[in-house]
Amino acid sequence: MYPAVLEAVVNEVLSLDGVRDAVLARVKELHEKGGALATELEKLDKEEKRLVAGIEQLSAAVESGNGALASLTARVSQWCSKH
Repeated sequence: MYPAVLEAVVNEVLSLDGVRDAVLARVKELHEKGGALATELEKLDKEEKRLVAGIEQLSAAVESGNGALASLTARVSQWCSKH
């Protein structure tokens, strides 16, 4: 019975003047912009890029050596304690 009631309510609301056009416009806007999900995915993508860049920098530092491994270990430990 619940789906039938919901369908009746939706149909009644959409039959009101201008509501159908407003709902369709909002759906189109959300589809084009992606809504809150798109914003969250964008944030996660930026964070991933930042982390990958950090990993690449650490890898380069380890590969170059030059006796800096002890210093690097201290810096990584310090960074981890902050995050």
